[in-house]
Amino acid sequence: YVGGKTIASRGPGYGMDGIINDGNNPLTVIKSVQKAIDRARAGEGPTLVELLTYRLGGHWADDVQNYRDREDVLYWHQFDPLHRTRLGLIEVGVPETLLDEIVAIERQQILEAFARVRELPDAGADELGLDEVYA
Repeated sequence: YVGGKTIASRGPGYGMDGIINDGNNPLTVIKSVQKAIDRARAGEGPTLVELLTYRLGGHWADDVQNYRDREDVLYWHQFDPLHRTRLGLIEVGVPETLLDEIVAIERQQILEAFARVRELPDAGADELGLDEVYA
């Protein structure tokens, strides 16, 4: 690449530090973002944070993903942030049964939120500003 091999390496060209990290690891994401926040609060300016990740799902709900190698996708599932977080919590002693309970509660809350949203009236294109986006 002309400006550097990563997005983060371009930060200095814009007068800011650049951080590159594993975007599939929630702990390193938190550390990277916290470092950027600390720098900003200390008056040291902005930080360009680049978090490398892999898109596990398709581009849309019914995307059959014929353009990707199935083995590659399966390989990357082991790095799923939710999976990694669960394994990390189990490793430090959080019981799997507790994690299962939390997941069940969260799923129910999500289903209830979707149900509430579906009951709302349609905002309409004018309210969403689509007439300005697609003018």
